[in-house]
Amino acid sequence: MFTGLLMSISSILVTTKEPLSIYLFTGDFTQINEKYKPITPEMCDYLDRLVKLYNEHNSVKLVDFSSQIDDFLNSVNKKSKFTIYTLLRLYIDLAPIELPDKLLYLDIDTMVYQDINQLYSIDLNESGHAIAAVVDAVGRKWINKDYCNAGVLLLNVTNILKGGKLKTCREMCKKKFMFMPDQTAINRTFRKEILRINKRFNEQQFMKKDTVVRHYCNIFKLFPYIHFIKSKPWSELSVFHKERNEHQFDDVILYSYKLKEMYENAEEPIHFSAFKAN
Repeated sequence: MFTGLLMSISSILVTTKEPLSIYLFTGDFTQINEKYKPITPEMCDYLDRLVKLYNEHNSVKLVDFSSQIDDFLNSVNKKSKFTIYTLLRLYIDLAPIELPDKLLYLDIDTMVYQDINQLYSIDLNESGHAIAAVVDAVGRKWINKDYCNAGVLLLNVTNILKGGKLKTCREMCKKKFMFMPDQTAINRTFRKEILRINKRFNEQQFMKKDTVVRHYCNIFKLFPYIHFIKSKPWSELSVFHKERNEHQFDDVILYSYKLKEMYENAEEPIHFSAFKAN
């Protein structure tokens, strides 16, 4: 997932000029699955040095939720096809460090195509909503027309913390098996407090000219045969191109692979412009 982090963060860096405070939600949950290893401080430090190449006020910080392991061990959803890490957005009230009053949550399989501030600048205080989200491309047909995708969430932290609704979400995820546990818990608990926004802020199917955030969700296809498209930006590039037929992020993807190579060789990160020049 470090490769995915590099790609998602790099896509923000090359499109957004405003100072960025990036928080990496992580935790050591190897008791549940040996693959659930945390993002390391070394990775975080490297990413912090990378973002500061673009703006000295940028920062990357780790938010370690390892202390919540008991919740996950006792959850009926601990073996869901979606990893434990998707649940961490439900624990922001228990974060070990102070978080800002406004957060933009992004899944790791998101890529930013236009200035992310177009999304972040939406005023939730004026509307009184707790969350801004885009309706789920699949869920709106099979679950509810207002059912939202939780991969991109603009969060008014002050409003979210009112009434203990995050705890309600967590209890729901621990006790009730759900196909998409965190997403369903958010939709059920905050249903009346979600501002539904334009799908260009979480485009889940195909790139458009006005797309701000491209979210590479799995896509169910009927033609020419029934199958799922599951490729992510960090998949083999030829497979990604074949399945998604998108090339808008090619330079950022290749840049990210170069950054990963430099990290592994203990070299300092380079700016996108230097990569392009070479």
